Amino acid sequence: MIFYDLDPRELEILEIMVQLITTSSYKLSKLSGMPSASVWRILIKLSNRGLVIKEERSFKITPKGLAICYYSSKKGYIKEFAVRELKNQWKYEGSEEELKGFLNSLFSLLLKRGISPFCMCFTDPLPLASIFLNSTEELNEDSRKAVARILLSSLPSITLSNGCKAVVSFDCNGSIYGLAVNCKLSGLRIFHKCPLLEEEVKRIATSRRNIQ
Repeated sequence: MIFYDLDPRELEILEIMVQLITTSSYKLSKLSGMPSASVWRILIKLSNRGLVIKEERSFKITPKGLAICYYSSKKGYIKEFAVRELKNQWKYEGSEEELKGFLNSLFSLLLKRGISPFCMCFTDPLPLASIFLNSTEELNEDSRKAVARILLSSLPSITLSNGCKAVVSFDCNGSIYGLAVNCKLSGLRIFHKCPLLEEEVKRIATSRRNIQ
């Protein structure tokens, strides 16, 4: 698909880098069987697109490179490597299945809107998760959990007396809800309303007013 704008040799180099994470141009030449000069040109091109970064004596694949390779590769084991390393670089605490669901939903939404993944920044998952706040119908159960988990790990949250954790927000009527919650009963949820959450937020607000 031209949508990804990767030629076969570029994808091959990226697929090798997904497995090695950090490696040299020389090693990539040996593993791919491509001439050293060709590999160097490909790496510079991938670097200019933000898919790899040049270090002192090597190149390292970036989160964007991992995501693009996940979307572009037809090899299942390469996709597994990409998700596993993206989970590591994002410090994502959920399962790989959740992350796959999130990436698949993100790709589907970008494709629907005619946006190339090359235009996106994958360094921080929060802006990517925020895209879905007005498009929740695009999310399946795994991707909903992933969005909730990303929001909870990135935004200020409160812990309720029963141990539930929530990112608090307010609707247009001033009603309190959890933008993202990790509920003891319902699990990971987005746009979640809970009487206990409303009670505790009001109690905290009252306590602060009394202190002032």
